Amino acid sequence: MKSMKRITSLLCCLALVFSLAACASTPAATEATDAAETTEAATTIEAATTTEATATAEPAISGTYKWIIATSVGEDTVNGLIITKFKELIEEASSGAITVELYQAGAMGGDKEIMAGLTTGSVDFVCVTTSNLCLVCPQAAVFDTPYLFDDIETARVVLPEFLPEFNPYAEACGVHILGFSDLGLRIMTSNKEVRTIDDFKGLKVRTMENKYMMQFINLLGGSATPTDFSEVYLALQQGTVDAQSNAVELTVSSKFYEPQKYLLMTNHEAHIINFLMSNDLYVSLPDDVRSLVDDCSAKAVAYGNEQTAERYTERLAFLADNLIVINYDEATLAQFKEAVQPEADAIRADVGDKLVDDLIALIDQAK
Repeated sequence: MKSMKRITSLLCCLALVFSLAACASTPAATEATDAAETTEAATTIEAATTTEATATAEPAISGTYKWIIATSVGEDTVNGLIITKFKELIEEASSGAITVELYQAGAMGGDKEIMAGLTTGSVDFVCVTTSNLCLVCPQAAVFDTPYLFDDIETARVVLPEFLPEFNPYAEACGVHILGFSDLGLRIMTSNKEVRTIDDFKGLKVRTMENKYMMQFINLLGGSATPTDFSEVYLALQQGTVDAQSNAVELTVSSKFYEPQKYLLMTNHEAHIINFLMSNDLYVSLPDDVRSLVDDCSAKAVAYGNEQTAERYTERLAFLADNLIVINYDEATLAQFKEAVQPEADAIRADVGDKLVDDLIALIDQAK
């Protein structure tokens, strides 16, 4: 009987041990299962996140590039602001795959040198006037037609419309025009009082080395004196020249007003800025890179236009505070226009009727 009790007690103990073991193992098993499920869920989320990031990330552009941009004028000009903005935009948009080096204020030479560099490959982009574009593309003389635009607002409407027609002429000469900006209409400053066309007689006026600009001054009765931009201030100061023809912006930034006495509001020509690049480089670029260049240059030129609109009024007021302003009535301006008509005729003969007529037609539509 006692043996039976011992056996019964032993069986009860064993049952209790197995029961406790089973209870003890349940939370551990559950914990292990939960951990596995958590790890699997984390892996799934991470994979989904990676897939989503891959889908939304901008693809890398084709290759890496290092470009050089040059101007003959300083950083605090619209030319300088345009190329600085372009550098900022394209380096950011390409995530650093494109880098741009800026050489301003004639660091790579004057306009002749940087335009030559653009066509030979030592410079990739330049920002210059249409008169400097004439150095490599004779048809750009169409923009130098005197009194072509009555106001700069018309020019800003017309020039982008005219660009698709004109760009093939530039490309045939080795350059591609990315966009047009401007510095307003050109004015003159002078040491001598010029109130009538007769007052131009014998006036030595600094011009660019551009035959049409020189012809303009000579037809008015003055004496055109080509002078490198870097030498203009000294020439005015020493009396080598009596006057200069330029944009309001550059007249202020280069302090040409300091050795001068009069501001002549001739408004004879639009000071058009061209943002140019080597055509060989442009056509060699993969489609994605070329598209990026087009987009960033359009934004940079638009920024330049905004800056001109703000700066022109401010700088003109500054000149008016420092010089004696001479405005011209319609009768006097009509005399100027009549006197320089041979220049307009010469440009038409050189570039052809079609370019001139098409540009004038766009101007008429914009009025």
